[in-house]
Amino acid sequence: MSENYQILPRNYILDNVTMAFLLGRTDVELSIVDFEISYNGFIFLLDAQYGLFVVRLLPSGRWELVANADF
Repeated sequence: MSENYQILPRNYILDNVTMAFLLGRTDVELSIVDFEISYNGFIFLLDAQYGLFVVRLLPSGRWELVANADF
């Protein structure tokens, strides 16, 4: 919230556009089949086509790609 208690827009939604940006691609069509949120804030996303992604939400409100594995 701002100083005068107005809601500020934040990019907390992790969608296909955000994942494409994190992966350095123009577009990505994800099909998440499973996920897990770790105690340390890492979010593990299992995609049917692209494999495993590990992301986290930074205190600034930005997403960070920690690791990915294609299998």
